[in-house]
Amino acid sequence: MTRFAEFREREESSAAGRTAPQGLPPGAGGALSPDLAVRPLRREDLVACAQLAADREGEGLPRWIESFERALRDECQLTLVAAAGEEILGYGKAGHLDPRSRGGRGMPTGWYLSGLVVRPDQRRRGWGRRLTEARVQTLVSRGVEEVWYFAAAVNTVSLDLHAGLGFVEVTRDFQAPWVSFTGGEGVLSVWRRPGFSGSAGPRTEACPSGPPR
Repeated sequence: MTRFAEFREREESSAAGRTAPQGLPPGAGGALSPDLAVRPLRREDLVACAQLAADREGEGLPRWIESFERALRDECQLTLVAAAGEEILGYGKAGHLDPRSRGGRGMPTGWYLSGLVVRPDQRRRGWGRRLTEARVQTLVSRGVEEVWYFAAAVNTVSLDLHAGLGFVEVTRDFQAPWVSFTGGEGVLSVWRRPGFSGSAGPRTEACPSGPPR
């Protein structure tokens, strides 16, 4: 199982002559600003993240501002942002969910990755991978032993990225109560901490069971 390298919020080397950090896909290198970081969501990021979500999902900005405000207060949600100084380049979310309590099938209670969005002009630069690595690393640092992820079976780019980070397909026979998969079929995968032998993720009974939005 892939072991995540130690995550650092900021690059330590100077921008001159910098290459892509180890493990990033081709095209992620080049001269990078020293201000580049993957870090937790802050209140001053709310509007920028909400605009990215609204552009992606086609819903109103106020609805998404409220969603990100809620994420700041909720210990059962995790939101990290990719930033260049104060400029938001993308975000990635995770939430502790009980899908079966909402009518889901074949999905255990646990931490699920969700809501990965990168600004169109920043795609294919490795931000999706960085945000995914950082979310798993953050959850592991909090004692989480396994992290779940699902995507449409036709979304091979996302599936390949997660497989490269150690996620393993568990089943395609499941139903997420808040999702309709493009093509009609989804893939449920899990990343487990090396040495973990349990069959279900850690439970946090106080966590809400709503959709990861």
